[in-house]
Amino acid sequence: MQIRHTLLVAQPAERVYDVVADVERYPGFVPWCEQARVVERTDERYVTRMRVAIRRVGFELTTHTFTRRPESIAVRLQEGPFRSLELDWDFTALTADACRVAFSLSYELSPVLEGPLSTAVAERASRRIIDAFISRADQDRGGSPSPAPRR
Repeated sequence: MQIRHTLLVAQPAERVYDVVADVERYPGFVPWCEQARVVERTDERYVTRMRVAIRRVGFELTTHTFTRRPESIAVRLQEGPFRSLELDWDFTALTADACRVAFSLSYELSPVLEGPLSTAVAERASRRIIDAFISRADQDRGGSPSPAPRR
């Protein structure tokens, strides 16, 4: 399954990138994320362990994240209840205060997740998660919310 979103955001690309890259803050604002910690880090790569609970189904996953500040973040599953999981964020500066964010999620569910994570649920969940990142970037800016993102 593949889900893609493209948004125009009234935020600098660097700010949105920094919010997405700050994994350890996820439990404070990312829906369904109960725990997140970086267990290994270098300048352009880190390994994260997360605990997620969706529709009363909780699971843990370990991911490798590859970064190129401020252009992109790529997340690849190392271990967890998916057959495969790839998540890519691309940040394109349009002006000093606006950017385009491209989000791509490609995954294959394991049998344990097929019921709770239908395609429709995954689509709605991905939109809600993206909105949470944009809202957090607005809060970090200390200003008023960005206009509703165009998809």
